[in-house]
Formats: sequence, C-alpha cells, structure tokens
Amino acid sequence: MKTEDRKKLASKTRKKGKELEKEVQRDLEKRGWVVIKFNKNIDLNGPIPNEGRLIDCKPFFFGGRIQMMSGGFPDFLCFLKIPLYTPEGIESLPAFHLQLVESKISGKLDKIEKDKCKWIEENLHIPIFIATKEGKEIVYKSYKAERGETTK
Repeated sequence: MKTEDRKKLASKTRKKGKELEKEVQRDLEKRGWVVIKFNKNIDLNGPIPNEGRLIDCKPFFFGGRIQMMSGGFPDFLCFLKIPLYTPEGIESLPAFHLQLVESKISGKLDKIEKDKCKWIEENLHIPIFIATKEGKEIVYKSYKAERGETTK
C-alpha cells in the first residue's frame, strides 16, 4: 500500500473513531449517565517493574500538527446517581455507579488495551465496557464478557 493511501485510510479511520465516540457519549447521556472524557492513561512500564500507574495524557503531534488532544484509555468515565433511602424512606447521601467505556469501531481490544483493562480491574475495580456500533444501534459489551467470564 502506498504512503498516500495509508494516510487517507488513517485519516478516515480517525474520523470514524471520533464520530463513534461522539455517538457513544450522546447515547450514554441519553440513558442518564454523566459522561466525562477520561484524560488519563495507564503506564504499564512505570518506575516500579510489573506495576502500572495512572498518568496524564499529552497531546499527540504528527507532522507538526496536533492529531489528538488526549488519547486516554479508556475513552470515558461515566457515573450514575443511585438514590439511597433510610428505613424511614428519606433519601440519604447519594451513591454513584461508576463505569469506564472504550469506543471501538471493530469492537475488539488489542493486547496492550487488554493488559490495561486487566490493570484497571485489579487496581481500580471499576467495570469496563466496550462500545461498538451494530447497524444503527450502539452495543455495550463488558470487558469480562469478552474474556469469557460472566458478569455479576
């Protein structure tokens, strides 16, 4: 494949990815979730061997131009308020359900992303979902389901 063709393909793929992210964000907000762009990434090669850490994302430049403002993994941190009630029926302090969502056109994670998901599960204990588009509908699949585990 020629270099020019690769550049065009990369440009189209980036554009489709951004569009999918926007659609996923709108869909989650429509369902009542508060959606925040996750601007952190997991550094699996930190100063301590075999121990990851959260780091800030930096803008990605290519050819002197900014390509991506933040390439965080996963794409979104989402939370939903869950009202808790006392035995008297009075609403007590609110609780929140958290989840992380990664938008993928293919619906599949690569090895590095799987390693990052494993780190998130072991250290942050927040469920991770992979959002993809099937037809006109956005489908959310649990990362645990992708590994063949059942979700609780």
